[in-house]
Amino acid sequence: INDSIADESTAYKWSPVGISAKKFNGVFDGGGHTIKGLYIKNTNSRTYGAAFIGYGTKDAVIKNLTIEGKIVSNSNYTGAFGGDYIGSIENCHNMAEINGADYTGGIVGDLGDGATMTNCSNLGSVSGTRYVGGLAGIIRKSNAFIKSFNRGDVTGIQKVGGVTGSIYSGGTVADVYS
Repeated sequence: INDSIADESTAYKWSPVGISAKKFNGVFDGGGHTIKGLYIKNTNSRTYGAAFIGYGTKDAVIKNLTIEGKIVSNSNYTGAFGGDYIGSIENCHNMAEINGADYTGGIVGDLGDGATMTNCSNLGSVSGTRYVGGLAGIIRKSNAFIKSFNRGDVTGIQKVGGVTGSIYSGGTVADVYS
């Protein structure tokens, strides 16, 4: 995969795994590798989120992976690893630029009810409209959001934060900083 995305025509264009009608339900272990030059451009969040895994079930696992590149969406559910995601994300690191609309985060757009994120980091810039966060755009109840950090710039219009744009109906957040 290309090291640079200055010219989008040379970038590795990715279609997210897991769409709303057939969500990802497996384990992706990156083995400590880095995907460089990843480029995702999404204009339809109803079909899939703009992320490595667009939609993930409660049994989905993404672990031991770093992503560099650019993810652009004019729709919702945008993040490096998960768009709309209720599984677990472990030891994943984002260095990509993330640009989305609502529910945009450096790691995941919407960390849904029961999902977990552990030992993750974001160093890329994140921008969106509403519910924008350095790690997650929004986290929902019963989530474990542990030992993770953001060092990227985060910009948005409403409900914007260095860690998450919003915590909806509670959730566990421990050892997390921006």
